[in-house]
Amino acid sequence: MHKSSLFLGLGGGVFGHHKFWSTLVVLALFWGSSPKANGCQETNISHNTVEAFIQNIVKKGEVLLSNPNMPLDVREKKIQDMLQNNFDVAYMARFVLGYHWNSLDPAKKTTYIALFQKEVVRSYLVRLGAFKSDSLRVLFVKKPREHVWIVKATLCMDENTLVNVEWIVEQQKTHLYIKDITVEGLSLLLTKRSEYAALIGEKRGIDPFLKALEHLVQNP
Repeated sequence: MHKSSLFLGLGGGVFGHHKFWSTLVVLALFWGSSPKANGCQETNISHNTVEAFIQNIVKKGEVLLSNPNMPLDVREKKIQDMLQNNFDVAYMARFVLGYHWNSLDPAKKTTYIALFQKEVVRSYLVRLGAFKSDSLRVLFVKKPREHVWIVKATLCMDENTLVNVEWIVEQQKTHLYIKDITVEGLSLLLTKRSEYAALIGEKRGIDPFLKALEHLVQNP
C-alpha cells in the first residue's frame, strides 16, 4: 500500500503550521481515558492494559470527532479535556520549546502551556481525518524501560493508505500518559521543536514568539 505524503516533509514555512499539524489528524483520534487512579500508590500495569489504553483512545476519539451534531465549542472543550487528561501536555510543551523554556518566568510558562494546548486542539479541529477505529492493528507493545512502553500500530486513512504509528506511553503513579507520537518515522515533538526554534529566531525573541502563537490560536 502507498504511504500518504501527508506525513512526509513536515516543517518549513512560517510555523510550518499546516504541514506539521496535518499529522494531528492522527492525534485527533488518540484522545481517550486512562485507567482510573487508585489513591497515590503505584500499580503494576501490563502490556495488555497499555494496548487497551491506545485502542480505547482511538475508538473514543473517532466517536467524538465524527459526531455532526456536537457544537464546535463543545467538541473543542471535550478534546481539550481529553488532551489534558491523557497526554503529558506540560512535558510536551517544555520539550518543543527547548532551552528557551528557561528564559520564561512562571507567568509566561503558564501562558505558553495554555497556548500550546489550544494550538493542538484548534489545529486539528479544522483538519479532521477519515480514520476508522476498526482499522487499528496493534503490531506489538514493548517496554524498553521501567514505566515506559512503545505501542506500534497501523491505521488506515482509506483503502489505499496505511499509516504506521508509534505511541510513547509512560506510567505516572496509576495513570498512563502519552509522551510522543511517531508517524511514519517522524517524531511530532522533534519536528515541532525545530519549527518553534526557527520561529523564535525569525521573530527575534521569545516574547514576539508568544505573540505569534497567541495570534495563531485566536485566528485558526
